[in-house]
Amino acid sequence: MKRLLTLSFLFVMISLAGPGQAEPAREALTLLGGSSYSYKMATALEKVREDPAAGGVDLVYYTEKDLAENGIDPAVITRSGIIILDDMYRSLREFVLDHADFKAAKVFGLSTVDNDPQRIMADKAVKAYARPLTQKNLAALVRFLLHRELGLDIAWGAPQKIPAQGIFHPAGDQVFDTFDDYEDWYRKAGHFTEKGAWIGIPEMSAYVYPGETGRVVGRLVEKLEAAGINVLPVYGYPASGAADQFFFDENTGKSRIDLVATLASSFPPGILKAPGRCLNASTSPCSIPCGSIF
Repeated sequence: MKRLLTLSFLFVMISLAGPGQAEPAREALTLLGGSSYSYKMATALEKVREDPAAGGVDLVYYTEKDLAENGIDPAVITRSGIIILDDMYRSLREFVLDHADFKAAKVFGLSTVDNDPQRIMADKAVKAYARPLTQKNLAALVRFLLHRELGLDIAWGAPQKIPAQGIFHPAGDQVFDTFDDYEDWYRKAGHFTEKGAWIGIPEMSAYVYPGETGRVVGRLVEKLEAAGINVLPVYGYPASGAADQFFFDENTGKSRIDLVATLASSFPPGILKAPGRCLNASTSPCSIPCGSIF
């Protein structure tokens, strides 16, 4: 009889517990950014997932293209306790504002402009990881927030830094502050072509960090150099500032380049004309010839 009562008691307890004890909800961190750097987001999150310390957190990312194709489940946003949002993308920003649970979640904006700061947190410590938005910075940012917000015992690194503007090269291991330093490295590295034309290439800072140069600009540089053309890739904000500093000799005012090749479908007008600058010794003032690869 005692055995029967014991079995009956266990049956009741199992019945009350249901078909199986529900596991506690996992923490979730969602990263929302541009499709232009989706590879960086994917790689960054994969690196973090490899760390056992992050094993209890769901890490996912989406882009504005995913949203346009209805590829983001609103429930994912609603259950995310941490959302890292590139709020420069209006569609992503509005989607998060509509679906995030602001009572339970923290939404951190990455844009230089503070958008809806009452709901999207303009945290300087977070935004420091977005300048430049490299794969290593994204991974370090995720680790930083997992530690600070969730209390995980996980290592993170300080934000990578680059100068506000400079000269870069896909094969280089540094950003150059002056044309002289760049030219010296360029010649020693075997990229220079004697009597070859020079082409200036303006680029966004997100694609210039050593070891993480954008694939498009990397391929462009490769093709130009294979054709015997020298390249001068620069970055800065505004783009016209970098062009003015590096495309012209600071002593003579003469142009160092023969052509500007832009990676954008529309070119910033500030680069096209540089009043008081000379393309060569016989023209003054002038505008440097410009062409888009698109």
